[in-house]
Formats: sequence, structure tokens, C-alpha cells
Amino acid sequence: MRNLLVFAAVLYLFSGSTIYADDEADKKSCFYEGATPDELFAACGRLTESTNLSDEKKAIAFYNRAGHLSRSDHINNLDAIIANLDSALQFKPDFIEALFYRAGAFMGKQECVRSIAEFTAVLDLNPKYPTAHYNRAICYEHLKDSDAALADFKAETIVNPDNAEAFYRVGLMEMDRKGYDVAIAAFGRVIELGHKKDWSYYKRGKAHEAKGDYQKAASDFTSAIGAGYADIQIYRARGEAYWQIDAYESVIADFTRLVEAGEDWPWLYVLRGYAFYKEKAFQQSIDDFTTYIRLDEKNAAGYRFRAMVRTKMGEFNSAIEDLSVAIALDPKDPDNFFDRAENYNRKGKHKRVVKDLTIVLELDPQRAKALFHRGLAYKRLEAISDAKADFDVVITSGSETAIKTMQEHFVKKGYLAGDVDGVASEALQKAVEACMADDDC
Repeated sequence: MRNLLVFAAVLYLFSGSTIYADDEADKKSCFYEGATPDELFAACGRLTESTNLSDEKKAIAFYNRAGHLSRSDHINNLDAIIANLDSALQFKPDFIEALFYRAGAFMGKQECVRSIAEFTAVLDLNPKYPTAHYNRAICYEHLKDSDAALADFKAETIVNPDNAEAFYRVGLMEMDRKGYDVAIAAFGRVIELGHKKDWSYYKRGKAHEAKGDYQKAASDFTSAIGAGYADIQIYRARGEAYWQIDAYESVIADFTRLVEAGEDWPWLYVLRGYAFYKEKAFQQSIDDFTTYIRLDEKNAAGYRFRAMVRTKMGEFNSAIEDLSVAIALDPKDPDNFFDRAENYNRKGKHKRVVKDLTIVLELDPQRAKALFHRGLAYKRLEAISDAKADFDVVITSGSETAIKTMQEHFVKKGYLAGDVDGVASEALQKAVEACMADDDC
């Protein structure tokens, strides 16, 4: 379909050319307006048989005859069009318009190898011939030679910097190749030219998204909507971009629009549920995570997410229930055990904390933060040697997250003073000793 459309444009561009013949009567009937395409075709045929025409003018007569044929009821008779162009080129071998037109006819017949050869002949005569690079690129694309197609589309943008469709195709192909900077520039030019602005903003937004520039992605998705991009999934793309830049109110607005439109893909509720959580709309957050569980009840993540909200709301028993389901569904995920340990800690069930954190460390031996929290649980169980052993491992672990957590806790308890960053291990050791001696550590 795409190739035939390009061919139609070729015919329109060149079939209206005129010549000046010695045979005045046929000149009028062949080239002047007012006759039907069939009448024009017949008149041009008579001119080609004239003995008074030079070879060049006979070539032009055959060329125009092909043009009239293309506009007649014989539009599908590409072989007849090619035959007339063959004759034109016999009389004038360097007749570039006829070469271009014949390349288009072969293109219309899906004979892309022949068409490429014809467009190449055109470009040999004139490397800047309008749309020759573009049409040859379409043929290369049809033959799945993407390298040659992209090279020709790029050449077309140089020859004709106003060919918006060529820039658009460059953008699409560079997106496929992860050439996001080139794609962004190409789609920007398409937008400047006022062509396919809705799709170009959308595609440029996807390129920004792929580069991790979510602010620009969201801006382009907004512009795409303003330009008339009608696919409801644009709100999914923009919502996900907003989610990446912590614009949670906007996430909620876009995903709510999707829900209202009947969209029901599970992860929508995870992202909106998390956005509600960040906006402290906890009940709406729980409702979304509950919907996610209904849509994908065998996925442990839904239970863990809902437990996160319930923990924040102080509903520790409900959070523990959710995390226990998550563990049953995915017993190899240390996060589920870690989060359940946190809830057990809130309830003062320190033996359960030690048990869950021990499993965390079996699954993820490098998680030094679990060691610190287990050390606190041991301390609260008065297992001092075990607590100190865990704290010592944290200090020597090199884990910035675990040491930061330990420092913050000791500052809060008054065992360390001032800025917690860069506290020497000796100071931490003294803080540990203070903790061991304090019943409220």
C-alpha cells in the first residue's frame, strides 16, 4: 500500500509536463486542458507517429502519453505506462523525468530491484533530483535493506530539508537502532515543518524516555495530546514518565483517565497505588493494590505493596498477613521477609524478627542492613554477644546503607552527636558499647 501511494505521487508530479510540437492540432488536443485522459492519450499517440517531430519531442510525446494513460481508466496498466516510457528513453536516453517516472512504475509493480536501478540512474544524472533518494529508500525498506534505506532517507533530508516525511522516517529508523539523539533531532525537524505533529511529539517523547529524560518525555507527550494524538495509551506513557520524576498527582490524573476509559492492565494499579501512597491517600492506595491482587492473585508483589501501605497506617497484623501470603508465593524474595520482620518489630515480637532476618541473610548474605536490625532484635532479647557480633560485622562491612542506618539510630539515641556522615569506626564502636549498656537501645 505504501509503495503504491508513493508511486501515485510520482505520477502526479511529472505527468503534467508539456511540450511544443510542430503538429498544432494534436498539440492542442494532447497538451491543452479540456479533453479526457483517453482523448489526450490518443492525441499524444498520433504525435508519436508524426514525421515532423524531433527525437527529443517524440520522447516528450511518449512521456506525456504515459502520463495521460496513468490518469485514465487504465491506471492499473503499469506495463503500458512502462512501454511508453521505454519508447521515450529510446529517443532520449538521458531523459531524467522519464527515468524517474519509470522507476515509479516499477515501484508500483513491486519490482523494487528494477526500481532501485532506475532511481540510481536518475541520481547518477542528478544527485539532487527531488524525492529520488526518498523513493529509492522506500524500495530498500521493502527489500529489508535497512542500512541502505536509512542512508537514502538521510540523503533526502540533505537534498531537500523540507521533506518532512524523510525526516520522520529517519526518526523511526534511528529509534529502532537506539540512535535516540538523531531521532530526537529528526522528529524535531518534522515538528518544525508542521507534519505529523501528534505522532512526532509522541515518538520524540519515547526517544527522551529511552534516554531517561523523563521530564522532556512528559512534556512531549503533553504536546502530542495537544496536537491531537488520539490513542488513549498516550496517558499511560505520560503517566509512567511522571512516575519516574515523582510527579505523583499527575500520575494519578493520567492513570485515572485510563481506568475511566476501561483500561484494566494490572500494573496500572500498582503505579497509581504507589502514587496514592506517596500522596498519603492510603485507602485509595490499598484499593488499587487490592485490585491488582484481584487481577494477578498469584503475584507476590501485590501483597507486598499492600502490606507497605498497611504498615504505614499502623495496621501491623494485616501487613503481616499480606507478607505471609507474599512469602508463600515467592519464598526466595528476601524483601518479603525483611518487611515482615519490620512489622514484627513494631509489635515487639523480637524472636520473629531474628528468625525472618536470619532468612534474609541466608537469601542475601550481603544485606548488612538486615544484620543491624537483627542486632537490635538480639539486644532487645538480651542476647548481647549476638547483638555485638552483628553490629561489628556492619561496621566492617563497608555497606554505606547499613552504616548510615546505624549512625542515624545512634544519633537519635544520643550515642553519636552531630553530622552522621563520615563517622569513624572507633566512634561507632563506642556507640555500640553505649547501646549495649542501654536498656532502651
